[in-house]
Amino acid sequence: MKTIRCFSWAGLAGLLLLAGGVGGGNTWAQATADFAGVWNNVYLSAPGRLTLRLATNTHNGGVYVSLQNIDERNQFETRSMAVTVDANGNFSGPVSGSVALAGPGLVRAVANGESPNYFSINAAQDVMFAVKQDPGSSMQDMELILKAPASLTVGELAGTWKMMSLGIPRALSFQWSTNYSDPNQVISGIVAVEGRQEFNAGSGTLVTSPDGSFTLVFGTEVMAGTVTPGANGVLAITIPMPPPNPAMNLTFYVNASKDVMAAVHAEGNYQEMLVAVKLPAATTVGELKGLWRSGSFETPSVLTLNYNGLGFVFDIPEKGRFELHSETVHAGHAGVFTAPSDLGLGTFSVLAPGLVQVSGTNANGETWGEQLFCNAGGNFMIVSGTGGYNKLLFVVRAPAEEYRYGAGVVTEGDYGLIVVKPPGAPPGTVKLYWASSPNRELMQSSDFQNWSAVPSTLGSHEHALGAGAARAFYRVRQVAP
Repeated sequence: MKTIRCFSWAGLAGLLLLAGGVGGGNTWAQATADFAGVWNNVYLSAPGRLTLRLATNTHNGGVYVSLQNIDERNQFETRSMAVTVDANGNFSGPVSGSVALAGPGLVRAVANGESPNYFSINAAQDVMFAVKQDPGSSMQDMELILKAPASLTVGELAGTWKMMSLGIPRALSFQWSTNYSDPNQVISGIVAVEGRQEFNAGSGTLVTSPDGSFTLVFGTEVMAGTVTPGANGVLAITIPMPPPNPAMNLTFYVNASKDVMAAVHAEGNYQEMLVAVKLPAATTVGELKGLWRSGSFETPSVLTLNYNGLGFVFDIPEKGRFELHSETVHAGHAGVFTAPSDLGLGTFSVLAPGLVQVSGTNANGETWGEQLFCNAGGNFMIVSGTGGYNKLLFVVRAPAEEYRYGAGVVTEGDYGLIVVKPPGAPPGTVKLYWASSPNRELMQSSDFQNWSAVPSTLGSHEHALGAGAARAFYRVRQVAP
């Protein structure tokens, strides 16, 4: 038996967290030695916000503010690199350092001389990602790292892949002008910002054949070409272009399970991160059970320019619209999930093989939904989005925790027990939710010693403190391995 969380209701008492269980300890279904190999990294970086440098001038009795500079105009970047990790967790390459386990599906990486970064890793332990802003830096990063396979053939890549992208400019540059309406008070300012429309998020479908040929429908574009596998997970993609244009050559990296690939690409004043997942032949809700970690990177869809009365730019409303978001989700066997950090509740449902509908509600009653594409291994999902802002979202299913009790081993994670007070409910009434499974049960006690099972449906239970009752305790346990 593993006790995960216990809720104590005493008037408005809080949540009591219990780790581990009786008669055993816990480990993670991953080890530092599992990281040994070559890992290919792709990055996308953008400012956390744009700092506008303004000037104030008087002209013909009026006061005008105009934009003179943007501090972060050159702080947009995509890049890639490869590092090699040994069995002790030490990595080397363009940078060196070490990695270590930090929790279920969580990896701590420290490059020499730098602050630690934390990465979420999938159950196959061949896909890691982080969305982060390093201390003291104005830059925000989305980093995806794929463990290279021992070998790779074109036949192993055959199938249907869903591809997502997030694009940003390489730089912002300015067009200047001067107001000559009063020769004695000449004023100069920025009248246009180039690169402000080079933000993009897209999606497409890539179909590869066993002979290495492929077709790609990406937005309104239809392309065809060939894939050529190389060493250490490198995949060369060649797309012929109409003469006299040269062929487009892209370098993708493939994970060890051969169901995720990623690349960075730049041309002109545009650069992007591309990520694709190979769709499975079938997907069931039960396969999605477990602990999921998500992270998203958001940018404006365009930088809007506000002009003063002299025709100079004086503001960019989207200057602060660069955001990172992360979440932890606990999903049960029937698709019901909880997100304890914001008291979120929701469901996974399968619309088609590899296509998962995620719908939820947070503690404020706000609803949201996404349609994500899942890889064949069922442990990595992606989606991109537009609409006022652009977004790229990653979600990984963590390796299961292992809890040992005598000769038995339970491979389950935290059950995500949360407590919500329903709006308008009478005093002493709350609802409890958790990631349900057939062998989990909710138990209740009035003295924390004598426990009885509580009937529940799909991980939810309403508790009302009875007249004269002082308190109630709840716990979720796993009945059998």
